[in-house]
Amino acid sequence: MLFTTKLSKNRNRNKTAFLFLLPLFTILGVFLLYSIYFIVVNGFFKFNLSFSNFKFVGLENYRLVLTDKLFYRSVRNNLIISGIYIIYSVTIGFLLAVFLALDIRGNKFLFSLFFLPAILPRSLISRVFKEMLEFHKGSLNAAISFIGIDVSNFHWLGDPRLAFMSVISIFFYMVGLPLLYYNADLTTIDTNILEAANIDGASTWQIIRRILFPMVVNSHKTIIVSMLLTSFRIFEAIFILTNSGPGYATVVTATYLYRFTRNGNLMGFVCAGSTIVLIIALLLSIILTLLLYPLKRRARQKMRAA
Repeated sequence: MLFTTKLSKNRNRNKTAFLFLLPLFTILGVFLLYSIYFIVVNGFFKFNLSFSNFKFVGLENYRLVLTDKLFYRSVRNNLIISGIYIIYSVTIGFLLAVFLALDIRGNKFLFSLFFLPAILPRSLISRVFKEMLEFHKGSLNAAISFIGIDVSNFHWLGDPRLAFMSVISIFFYMVGLPLLYYNADLTTIDTNILEAANIDGASTWQIIRRILFPMVVNSHKTIIVSMLLTSFRIFEAIFILTNSGPGYATVVTATYLYRFTRNGNLMGFVCAGSTIVLIIALLLSIILTLLLYPLKRRARQKMRAA
Protein backbone atom coordinates (compact mmCIF):
# COMPACT_ATOMS: atom_id res chain seq x y z
CA MET A 1 0.00 0.00 0.00
CA LEU A 2 2.83 2.37 0.92
CA PHE A 3 4.67 1.51 -2.31
CA THR A 4 1.52 2.20 -4.34
CA THR A 5 1.07 5.57 -2.67
CA LYS A 6 4.68 6.60 -3.40
CA LEU A 7 4.34 5.44 -7.00
CA SER A 8 1.17 7.50 -7.40
CA LYS A 9 2.91 10.59 -6.00
CA ASN A 10 5.84 10.15 -8.38
CA ARG A 11 3.46 9.91 -11.33
CA ASN A 12 1.71 13.09 -10.27
CA ARG A 13 5.06 14.86 -9.98
CA ASN A 14 6.05 13.66 -13.44
CA LYS A 15 2.77 14.92 -14.89
CA THR A 16 3.29 18.31 -13.24
CA ALA A 17 6.85 18.54 -14.56
CA PHE A 18 5.67 17.58 -18.04
CA LEU A 19 2.99 20.30 -17.97
CA PHE A 20 5.63 22.89 -17.05
CA LEU A 21 7.87 21.67 -19.89
CA LEU A 22 5.07 21.46 -22.46
CA PRO A 23 5.30 25.14 -23.55
CA LEU A 24 9.05 24.76 -24.05
CA PHE A 25 8.58 21.58 -26.11
CA THR A 26 5.91 23.32 -28.17
CA ILE A 27 8.16 26.28 -28.95
CA LEU A 28 11.04 23.90 -29.69
CA GLY A 29 8.89 21.89 -32.09
CA VAL A 30 7.52 24.89 -33.92
CA PHE A 31 10.62 27.05 -34.26
CA LEU A 32 13.45 24.52 -34.29
CA LEU A 33 12.21 21.24 -35.70
CA TYR A 34 10.08 22.92 -38.32
CA SER A 35 13.04 25.13 -39.31
CA ILE A 36 15.20 22.05 -39.84
CA TYR A 37 12.43 20.40 -41.87
CA PHE A 38 12.04 23.59 -43.92
CA ILE A 39 15.69 23.94 -44.95
CA VAL A 40 16.17 20.23 -45.65
CA VAL A 41 13.10 19.91 -47.89
CA ASN A 42 13.48 23.24 -49.69
CA GLY A 43 17.12 22.48 -50.47
CA PHE A 44 15.77 20.34 -53.30
CA PHE A 45 13.91 23.27 -54.90
CA LYS A 46 14.73 26.51 -56.64
CA PHE A 47 12.60 29.44 -55.43
CA ASN A 48 12.84 33.12 -54.62
CA LEU A 49 12.58 35.20 -51.49
CA SER A 50 8.81 35.64 -51.92
CA PHE A 51 8.45 31.81 -51.71
CA SER A 52 7.05 31.54 -55.22
CA ASN A 53 8.11 29.93 -58.50
CA PHE A 54 9.07 26.64 -56.85
CA LYS A 55 10.94 24.33 -59.19
CA PHE A 56 12.25 20.91 -58.18
CA VAL A 57 15.98 20.64 -59.00
CA GLY A 58 16.91 17.53 -56.99
CA LEU A 59 20.49 17.58 -55.68
CA GLU A 60 21.60 20.47 -57.90
CA ASN A 61 21.70 23.00 -55.04
CA TYR A 62 23.77 20.63 -52.91
CA ARG A 63 26.14 20.05 -55.82
CA LEU A 64 26.63 23.78 -56.32
CA VAL A 65 27.44 24.29 -52.65
CA LEU A 66 29.87 21.37 -52.49
CA THR A 67 31.73 22.51 -55.62
CA ASP A 68 32.19 26.10 -54.42
CA LYS A 69 35.70 26.69 -53.08
CA LEU A 70 34.51 29.69 -51.08
CA PHE A 71 32.20 27.43 -49.08
CA TYR A 72 35.15 25.29 -48.00
CA ARG A 73 37.07 28.41 -47.02
CA SER A 74 34.16 29.55 -44.86
CA VAL A 75 34.00 26.15 -43.12
CA ARG A 76 37.77 26.23 -42.59
CA ASN A 77 37.55 29.69 -41.02
CA ASN A 78 34.75 28.49 -38.74
CA LEU A 79 36.86 25.56 -37.58
CA ILE A 80 39.93 27.75 -36.99
CA ILE A 81 37.88 30.20 -34.91
CA SER A 82 36.27 27.39 -32.91
CA GLY A 83 39.64 25.68 -32.34
CA ILE A 84 41.30 28.87 -31.05
CA TYR A 85 38.32 29.73 -28.89
CA ILE A 86 38.13 26.21 -27.41
CA ILE A 87 41.83 26.26 -26.50
CA TYR A 88 41.47 29.75 -25.02
CA SER A 89 38.37 28.76 -23.04
CA VAL A 90 39.75 25.58 -21.47
CA THR A 91 43.03 27.25 -20.52
CA ILE A 92 42.54 30.94 -19.73
CA GLY A 93 38.89 30.44 -18.79
CA PHE A 94 39.74 27.59 -16.44
CA LEU A 95 42.67 29.40 -14.78
CA LEU A 96 40.54 32.52 -14.30
CA ALA A 97 37.81 30.41 -12.69
CA VAL A 98 40.33 28.83 -10.30
CA PHE A 99 41.75 32.25 -9.39
CA LEU A 100 38.29 33.73 -8.78
CA ALA A 101 37.29 30.69 -6.72
CA LEU A 102 39.90 31.67 -4.15
CA ASP A 103 38.71 33.58 -1.13
CA ILE A 104 40.20 36.91 -2.12
CA ARG A 105 38.86 40.42 -1.78
CA GLY A 106 36.99 41.65 -4.85
CA ASN A 107 36.55 38.23 -6.50
CA LYS A 108 32.81 38.84 -7.04
CA PHE A 109 33.53 42.17 -8.70
CA LEU A 110 36.16 40.58 -10.96
CA PHE A 111 33.77 37.76 -11.85
CA SER A 112 31.12 40.32 -12.88
CA LEU A 113 33.74 42.26 -14.82
CA PHE A 114 34.69 39.21 -16.89
CA PHE A 115 31.15 37.89 -17.24
CA LEU A 116 29.36 41.12 -18.21
CA PRO A 117 30.75 41.40 -21.77
CA ALA A 118 29.55 37.87 -22.54
CA ILE A 119 25.91 38.85 -22.03
CA LEU A 120 26.09 42.09 -24.00
CA PRO A 121 24.81 42.09 -27.61
CA ARG A 122 27.52 40.98 -30.01
CA SER A 123 26.53 43.71 -32.44
CA LEU A 124 27.35 46.31 -29.77
CA ILE A 125 30.71 44.74 -28.94
CA SER A 126 31.52 44.42 -32.64
CA ARG A 127 30.73 48.07 -33.26
CA VAL A 128 33.01 49.13 -30.40
CA PHE A 129 35.84 46.94 -31.73
CA LYS A 130 35.35 48.33 -35.23
CA GLU A 131 35.82 51.87 -33.96
CA MET A 132 38.91 50.80 -32.01
CA LEU A 133 40.48 49.04 -35.01
CA GLU A 134 39.86 51.78 -37.60
CA PHE A 135 43.06 52.67 -39.43
CA HIS A 136 42.77 56.48 -39.35
CA LYS A 137 40.66 57.23 -36.28
CA GLY A 138 40.93 54.02 -34.26
CA SER A 139 42.06 54.23 -30.65
CA LEU A 140 44.43 51.26 -31.06
CA ASN A 141 46.48 52.89 -33.81
CA ALA A 142 46.36 56.18 -31.91
CA ALA A 143 47.85 54.48 -28.85
CA ILE A 144 50.54 52.75 -30.93
CA SER A 145 51.39 56.01 -32.71
CA PHE A 146 51.58 57.81 -29.35
CA ILE A 147 54.48 55.62 -28.23
CA GLY A 148 56.37 56.36 -31.45
CA ILE A 149 55.65 53.28 -33.60
CA ASP A 150 54.80 53.72 -37.28
CA VAL A 151 51.22 52.51 -37.89
CA SER A 152 51.25 52.71 -41.69
CA ASN A 153 51.24 48.90 -41.94
CA PHE A 154 48.63 48.31 -39.25
CA HIS A 155 45.47 48.05 -41.36
CA TRP A 156 43.73 45.86 -38.80
CA LEU A 157 40.56 45.34 -40.85
CA GLY A 158 41.92 46.08 -44.32
CA ASP A 159 44.91 43.76 -44.48
CA PRO A 160 43.98 40.09 -45.11
CA ARG A 161 46.85 38.99 -42.88
CA LEU A 162 45.64 41.08 -39.94
CA ALA A 163 41.88 41.05 -40.49
CA PHE A 164 41.36 37.42 -39.50
CA MET A 165 43.47 37.85 -36.36
CA SER A 166 41.51 41.00 -35.49
CA VAL A 167 38.19 39.19 -35.93
CA ILE A 168 39.32 36.35 -33.68
CA SER A 169 40.40 38.80 -30.97
CA ILE A 170 36.83 39.99 -30.50
CA PHE A 171 35.78 36.58 -29.22
CA PHE A 172 38.26 36.67 -26.34
CA TYR A 173 35.84 38.91 -24.45
CA MET A 174 33.43 35.94 -24.29
CA VAL A 175 35.56 34.23 -21.63
CA GLY A 176 32.69 34.94 -19.24
CA LEU A 177 30.69 31.93 -20.42
CA PRO A 178 33.45 29.33 -19.82
CA LEU A 179 34.16 31.13 -16.56
CA LEU A 180 30.54 30.60 -15.51
CA TYR A 181 30.62 26.87 -16.32
CA TYR A 182 33.91 26.28 -14.52
CA ASN A 183 32.88 28.32 -11.51
CA ALA A 184 29.74 26.23 -11.08
CA ASP A 185 31.69 22.96 -11.42
CA LEU A 186 34.46 24.00 -9.03
CA THR A 187 31.96 24.65 -6.24
CA THR A 188 30.95 20.96 -6.29
CA ILE A 189 34.48 19.68 -5.59
CA ASP A 190 35.05 18.32 -2.09
CA THR A 191 37.61 20.55 -0.37
CA ASN A 192 38.84 17.56 1.66
CA ILE A 193 40.47 16.24 -1.51
CA LEU A 194 42.41 19.48 -1.95
CA GLU A 195 43.41 19.55 1.72
CA ALA A 196 44.66 15.96 1.51
CA ALA A 197 46.74 16.82 -1.57
CA ASN A 198 48.17 19.84 0.21
CA ILE A 199 49.14 17.72 3.22
CA ASP A 200 50.83 15.20 0.90
CA GLY A 201 53.05 18.00 -0.37
CA ALA A 202 51.44 18.76 -3.73
CA SER A 203 52.24 22.19 -5.12
CA THR A 204 49.56 24.63 -6.25
CA TRP A 205 50.29 23.93 -9.90
CA GLN A 206 50.10 20.16 -9.32
CA ILE A 207 46.73 20.54 -7.58
CA ILE A 208 45.40 22.62 -10.47
CA ARG A 209 46.78 20.36 -13.23
CA ARG A 210 46.37 16.89 -11.70
CA ILE A 211 43.27 17.32 -9.52
CA LEU A 212 41.12 20.30 -10.44
CA PHE A 213 41.50 20.16 -14.23
CA PRO A 214 40.48 16.47 -14.58
CA MET A 215 37.63 16.83 -12.08
CA VAL A 216 35.83 19.50 -14.11
CA VAL A 217 35.63 17.31 -17.20
CA ASN A 218 31.88 17.92 -17.43
CA SER A 219 32.56 21.60 -17.95
CA HIS A 220 35.27 20.77 -20.51
CA LYS A 221 32.75 18.75 -22.48
CA THR A 222 30.04 21.41 -22.33
CA ILE A 223 32.40 24.23 -23.25
CA ILE A 224 34.07 22.43 -26.14
CA VAL A 225 30.79 21.41 -27.79
CA SER A 226 29.06 24.76 -27.16
CA MET A 227 32.04 26.75 -28.48
CA LEU A 228 32.13 24.61 -31.59
CA LEU A 229 28.45 25.24 -32.25
CA THR A 230 28.84 28.93 -31.43
CA SER A 231 31.48 29.29 -34.13
CA PHE A 232 28.94 28.18 -36.74
CA ARG A 233 26.48 30.85 -35.54
CA ILE A 234 28.92 33.72 -35.90
CA PHE A 235 27.44 36.43 -38.05
CA GLU A 236 27.17 39.86 -36.43
CA ALA A 237 30.86 40.24 -35.62
CA ILE A 238 32.08 39.28 -39.10
CA PHE A 239 29.36 41.28 -40.86
CA ILE A 240 30.00 44.47 -38.88
CA LEU A 241 33.80 44.28 -38.72
CA THR A 242 34.78 43.13 -42.21
CA ASN A 243 31.68 41.89 -44.08
CA SER A 244 33.73 38.77 -44.98
CA GLY A 245 36.56 40.85 -46.42
CA PRO A 246 39.09 41.80 -47.41
CA GLY A 247 39.02 39.40 -50.33
CA TYR A 248 36.85 36.95 -48.35
CA ALA A 249 39.72 36.43 -45.90
CA THR A 250 37.27 36.40 -42.98
CA VAL A 251 34.29 34.71 -44.60
CA VAL A 252 32.40 32.22 -42.41
CA THR A 253 29.45 29.99 -43.23
CA ALA A 254 26.87 32.48 -41.92
CA THR A 255 28.12 35.41 -44.01
CA TYR A 256 28.69 33.10 -46.99
CA LEU A 257 25.04 32.05 -47.00
CA TYR A 258 23.78 35.55 -46.24
CA ARG A 259 25.50 36.81 -49.39
CA PHE A 260 23.19 34.65 -51.49
CA THR A 261 20.01 35.67 -49.69
CA ARG A 262 20.48 39.23 -50.98
CA ASN A 263 20.11 37.90 -54.52
CA GLY A 264 16.57 36.83 -53.69
CA ASN A 265 16.40 34.04 -56.28
CA LEU A 266 18.76 31.53 -54.66
CA MET A 267 16.86 30.59 -51.53
CA GLY A 268 17.00 26.89 -52.42
CA PHE A 269 20.79 27.19 -52.61
CA VAL A 270 20.82 28.86 -49.18
CA CYS A 271 18.64 26.07 -47.72
CA ALA A 272 20.97 23.42 -49.16
CA GLY A 273 24.03 25.19 -47.75
CA SER A 274 22.38 25.54 -44.34
CA THR A 275 21.58 21.82 -44.32
CA ILE A 276 25.20 20.93 -45.11
CA VAL A 277 26.48 23.23 -42.34
CA LEU A 278 23.98 21.70 -39.93
CA ILE A 279 25.20 18.20 -40.79
CA ILE A 280 28.86 19.23 -40.38
CA ALA A 281 28.18 20.78 -36.98
CA LEU A 282 26.19 17.73 -35.87
CA LEU A 283 28.89 15.27 -36.95
CA LEU A 284 31.64 17.28 -35.26
CA SER A 285 29.59 17.47 -32.05
CA ILE A 286 29.08 13.70 -32.04
CA ILE A 287 32.78 13.06 -32.71
CA LEU A 288 33.88 15.42 -29.92
CA THR A 289 31.38 13.88 -27.49
CA LEU A 290 32.71 10.39 -28.22
CA LEU A 291 36.31 11.55 -27.86
CA LEU A 292 35.60 13.25 -24.54
CA TYR A 293 33.69 10.31 -23.03
CA PRO A 294 36.85 8.41 -21.93
CA LEU A 295 38.05 11.54 -20.11
CA LYS A 296 34.78 11.74 -18.24
CA ARG A 297 34.99 8.06 -17.28
CA ARG A 298 38.56 8.44 -15.99
CA ALA A 299 37.52 11.51 -13.98
CA ARG A 300 34.73 9.49 -12.31
CA GLN A 301 37.21 6.74 -11.43
CA LYS A 302 39.57 9.29 -9.85
CA MET A 303 36.74 10.77 -7.81
CA ARG A 304 35.72 7.33 -6.55
CA ALA A 305 39.32 6.50 -5.67
CA ALA A 306 39.63 9.76 -3.79
